[in-house]
Amino acid sequence: MTRASEPKPIRRILKAVLIAAIGIILLCAAAVVIFRFANPCVREFGFRGWWYLRSAKIEQVRNIGHVQFSPDGSVVVFTWADLDIKGLGPEPIKVRQTAYLGWCAASDPADVKTVKLAEVGIERHGYFLQGEITFKFSPDSKHLAVACQGRLSCFDLGEGRHWPLSLKADTVSGFAWLSGDEVGYSTHRNIRGKYHDVSDRDFWRLKIRKSPKTRVNVFTQRGIENSGAWNWCADTFLEHWSPTGKHVVFKNDSPSGITHVLDVATGRTTTLGKMGFDPEDGVSWKPDGTAVFVLGREIDQEKATLFDTQTMKITDLSTEWHRVFPWGAHLQLEWTADGRYVLANSSNEGGYLIQPDPWRAVALGKKFAVEYTDASGRKHTSKGAFLYHLPVPGWVRAGDFAVDYEGVRHLKGWEALSPDGKWTAEVKEPDRVNIRPVRLLEPEPHK
Repeated sequence: MTRASEPKPIRRILKAVLIAAIGIILLCAAAVVIFRFANPCVREFGFRGWWYLRSAKIEQVRNIGHVQFSPDGSVVVFTWADLDIKGLGPEPIKVRQTAYLGWCAASDPADVKTVKLAEVGIERHGYFLQGEITFKFSPDSKHLAVACQGRLSCFDLGEGRHWPLSLKADTVSGFAWLSGDEVGYSTHRNIRGKYHDVSDRDFWRLKIRKSPKTRVNVFTQRGIENSGAWNWCADTFLEHWSPTGKHVVFKNDSPSGITHVLDVATGRTTTLGKMGFDPEDGVSWKPDGTAVFVLGREIDQEKATLFDTQTMKITDLSTEWHRVFPWGAHLQLEWTADGRYVLANSSNEGGYLIQPDPWRAVALGKKFAVEYTDASGRKHTSKGAFLYHLPVPGWVRAGDFAVDYEGVRHLKGWEALSPDGKWTAEVKEPDRVNIRPVRLLEPEPHK
């Protein structure tokens, strides 16, 4: 029997089956999409991660954040976040994130003090909460200023007490220590606009033992357009305080995009130019605060600028920058610990040590190419490792190694190092801080 001569009832049945199959496929696709975006665990970990958590019956995920020694090496501070998951089966899912701060004396790592900093629900998904914590030691290593979810607090590391440095109406967007008993910080208030991109910005200074109501205003801007003002993470804002707290680099995101340097003592500003910069990797301060390297964009071209805060000299290094990085690069937030080099990384070239004045570029990262595997399982070798700041003068991190500026001496692993380079700290669990001696001057040879 030919297809044309098939009985009509059979053709109707086949047509109905086909329509039903298409309907089932569409319903399954809709269910997958709804599940993908409605389930916070899937949003957080993806389908594979969700299935792994469900099959392994894991109900808590812990992520250790930043670990750091104090300037004098006497204290180790670290952050972490716990992600609590309830209901990985058909029941309703409940997700809760809690962020903590921990610290201990380097001489007694078993005595760990902890403080709960913040707790959020499924409305804040897609990341670990410890990424929203920024902390800085006072110059005398006795106190810690901590920014979390737009609030700034001070911790007495000896007594364990802590108290607020900002007001409830503030969203703190940057801070620094001015001395052992005074901080400076910037805030955004009255955040408004359709996209929460308009705010009033203020720069303040405050004695840490006094009420935030007694703070002194240094500089004010009203009704600025600032695309970062909605975010709780201080590192995403457009203000970069110098390590000494004496100056701040900031800009208006739009419409002018003019970059300024604020003198905190006088309240006066210096204009660096009409250029925008990336808030995460566009500004790098020298450790003593005497110079800042700003990588911005003027029209359609990168502009590299060095500003000397002592002489007020502005040096355009764009030509030298483009010669080394024709395809662009990004800065690390800190220079090397001894202030000799700016750290810059390029996906095409790897990490460089940049001496701004006189200009010199050292392709240190190329000595430490990194092997990686792509999504298809094929192995590749990068053109060079990225370079990152270490607190030890004469040393940087290149990939998985602590290395000297010549790339001759190497130390495998890059846990937190003490400023004198004699100790390293590793935190695998909040109640277990492992502090061990290291020998940077006589490390294991790089293989």
